[in-house]
Amino acid sequence: MGQNIDEPTDGAAGGCDADDEATPGPCLRLFQTQRRDRTGHVTIVRIGRNGCRSTTTNSIHANGICVQCGTRESRFRGSPSGSSSKAALHEYMLASSMSFEPVARQLNAPQESLRHEQGVDAAAIAELRSVRADLAPITTGREIVVKSRPVVCLTSNEFACWERLFDRCRHHNHFLAPGFVRAMADTVVPDQELQVLVVENEPSNEWLAAAVFVLSELSLSEPLPVLSMTASPYTFLEGLLVDPEHGERGLDTMFSVLSQGRESHGLHFSALRKDALAHQLDAAAARQGIQRHVRALWHRAQLRLGEPLSVEVLLERCSKSRRKSLRRARKRLEALGRVEFRLTRPRTGRDATVDTFLDLEGLGWKGAARTSLIAQFTHERFFRLAVHEAALRQAVVFGEMLLNGDVVASTCNLLAGDRLFAFKIGWAPHLAECSLGLWSELELAAAISCQLPQVKLLDSCATPGSYVETVWSDRAPMISVSYTWSKRAQLVHTTRTHWKKLRQFFT
Repeated sequence: MGQNIDEPTDGAAGGCDADDEATPGPCLRLFQTQRRDRTGHVTIVRIGRNGCRSTTTNSIHANGICVQCGTRESRFRGSPSGSSSKAALHEYMLASSMSFEPVARQLNAPQESLRHEQGVDAAAIAELRSVRADLAPITTGREIVVKSRPVVCLTSNEFACWERLFDRCRHHNHFLAPGFVRAMADTVVPDQELQVLVVENEPSNEWLAAAVFVLSELSLSEPLPVLSMTASPYTFLEGLLVDPEHGERGLDTMFSVLSQGRESHGLHFSALRKDALAHQLDAAAARQGIQRHVRALWHRAQLRLGEPLSVEVLLERCSKSRRKSLRRARKRLEALGRVEFRLTRPRTGRDATVDTFLDLEGLGWKGAARTSLIAQFTHERFFRLAVHEAALRQAVVFGEMLLNGDVVASTCNLLAGDRLFAFKIGWAPHLAECSLGLWSELELAAAISCQLPQVKLLDSCATPGSYVETVWSDRAPMISVSYTWSKRAQLVHTTRTHWKKLRQFFT
């Protein structure tokens, strides 16, 4: 391809006919999607190997049957409108080395197997990704539309809208940054699963709200499909991006549209801050008659920064026993040589700072269990891409502890607005008696308060009971919550609640 798809190329003046798909030739169809207009008619778009494009409009296909594989659109994941949000999956199914096969046979085939086992050409996939897989937006009025789209199918203009909304948002969350999500979509999350839900002001093309989600897989604990905001194992804080001036309108529109759809039965957050955004969500759900179900409540370690702090001041906030153990550990470390701490900002994901961090993070029990970033190629690639994207925005900071000039502990921290998220940490296991993890968190907090005064809050991204709770004294209330709009989902949650009460009563 690589040519203008709006015009036929040489040798393909007639476009792609129906007969072309039976006999592979110069116009073998590589990509097909369909758009539904407001009258119910469906426009089928076919793109051939030579870059030609043909379109047909026929109301016969308005019943939701995919003309390519004969599968009803309601079986596809994603768009609350019922239109096929897996249209982008066609790009993996069809390439120059493959014959045209029904997509229905391969709906569940993972991306990597399609690329390697079935011989899909990587260059063809890269070019096909540039083709926008249009999904039918859900029109809620003259101005506001709600739509879902695979992250890999977003255009540069849509990413620009996402960036502007991210900058305007008051609820700062780096895990919803476009660059971070794009890194996930390219590596640790299958492309066809990671989607972005958008509430858009159509006349201005500005986004009023956005959320990243995957449609949950069915299980005994989750027997109905819901929109899960847990996009990946590296999403340590969930939420939405909401325009500060039109947040109420955007959330009302989102819940109103989702509750009318049939693709999902609810919206679930596994780790949401119980702050103003959570209250906004609760209020919007209540206005739309949507039920709220709290699954869990806990507190996460954090540290508020208002003025420059020294390590000694932070030590005084710790318990007496913790202060003694930390000072003993520091003496052991200083007995080995010169101890320093520094903040560094890499320029790319290939900097020496990143390499050093990955080496340290891969040592110890993580390396033995093969759960470290460097132990899995896709996870290492995700980390490097995420760091690179953050570096372009000056939004990543590494805190390094050095012994005699060598880095023995390193922390990766992601910046969003006035919040710094403690993303990952690694240290030399042979110096475990020196409490490198705890001292890294103390030194990091002191250095950030002095060198980055715009940061007002350090989020540990830690689970309850983490070691960081002993050195960062503040706490953030967290909540796991679901919003359900179908009667079946509400019945499931009611049953789950009663079952938990019965278990607690008999244990």
